[in-house]
Amino acid sequence: CSDYSSRIETQLTAGNYIVRVGGFLGENGDFTLDVNVNDVVPPTCPEDVDENGSVDFADILAVLSAWGTDDDAADVDESGTVDFADVLALLSAWGSC
Repeated sequence: CSDYSSRIETQLTAGNYIVRVGGFLGENGDFTLDVNVNDVVPPTCPEDVDENGSVDFADILAVLSAWGTDDDAADVDESGTVDFADVLALLSAWGSC
């Protein structure tokens, strides 16, 4: 850091974070904090089709309603078609996300 600057890169999920900035040997001064969003983090539970925090009967109904289509939300296994494999994926992920 010859120009007295630092750079940190990390991947974060949605939420609130506290950033503490300190100077060298207690010094202080102006600083700039740039926050860039480069990528959208996929949901942690793709089987939760209705995104209510759990895989449940409503998700099964959503998949069955989209049966045979290419609906992205209901195509849990990302095969390109909503089918029996998506129902199996839902059943294996049943419960809270």
